[in-house]
Amino acid sequence: MRELHIQVPRGRGGEVAAAARELVFSLTSGVVVWVAFATNIVHLLVAAMLIAPYAGPAMNAAIGAVSGDLKLLGSSVLRYWAGLAVAVATSALATWGTGLLGPTALMVDVSLIMESALVLALVSGAAGAVGLVQSERDSLVSTAAVGMLVAVSLAPPAGLLGAALVLGRWEMARSGLFLLVLQFLGILLAGALVFWRYGVAASGPRFGRKRHRGGMAALAATAACLIGLVLWQFGGDAGLERLSIVRKAQELAEDAVQQQGAARVLEASFRFTGQRQAGQATLLGQIYAQPTGDAAGGSAAAQDLAARLRAEVEAALVDRWRGVEPQVSVSVMD
Repeated sequence: MRELHIQVPRGRGGEVAAAARELVFSLTSGVVVWVAFATNIVHLLVAAMLIAPYAGPAMNAAIGAVSGDLKLLGSSVLRYWAGLAVAVATSALATWGTGLLGPTALMVDVSLIMESALVLALVSGAAGAVGLVQSERDSLVSTAAVGMLVAVSLAPPAGLLGAALVLGRWEMARSGLFLLVLQFLGILLAGALVFWRYGVAASGPRFGRKRHRGGMAALAATAACLIGLVLWQFGGDAGLERLSIVRKAQELAEDAVQQQGAARVLEASFRFTGQRQAGQATLLGQIYAQPTGDAAGGSAAAQDLAARLRAEVEAALVDRWRGVEPQVSVSVMD
């Protein structure tokens, strides 16, 4: 199998210049992310992802780990988290300086985590590594696109973490921090495995596939931490899988109405309020239904049907998720 060589920053001057550029781009990305959150403009998040400079340090860290170059690994990890810290601080200062009173709808959406959050991290790391090892003419994806794929999983939660800390929304802050750590570990592990598979070595001294103990220990620790985070995600109070809960609740509500047989669902929507009551996260549901066949009638019949549908839906949702309290409203269109 052929050995590939990838240029990485060498020398103090080169590393300092690269780090300075990354901090500037991190600052800019943090500003754009916060503006996207404040205005609920989704395409500004895409712009922030294009600006975010996290792909370079993440891939260099993966190269350092797989090659056993602990100096490269350490400096890359430091640059990576320094960039994220700048983005978090930028969002926090902007939130404090403008006097934002509460989270916007886009912040709430970003704070929702799916059960499969790990998949995005692994795909991002693998795609970033493949994009580097492929030659310019062989690669089907541009370097900018690969960098954006890595930033997709990092720029929004970094901005969310900064804003949530200032607003005192600890649930959102926890989601943002969890995503940042999960994505870092997943990107590092997947990228390192791809580099190992291709036989990547840093230019200059020949590393190849030599299994330095330090690099292997770093990858083993990364895998252990990643497994621990996933176990914590699924073993907690469902706060770290809320997007999956929202989608599942919608499916269960529609099934409950359909099985009742007297109405059909026109629209069903669920969302978390972001607040806790008696230690329980409140899941709000709004269902609009229309009577079918002989079930149609006057306003009294509509109210009776709405009450029956609400009971059916709540029975399907209550006690399904630990730490989640569903509150459902049903409107029957007369």
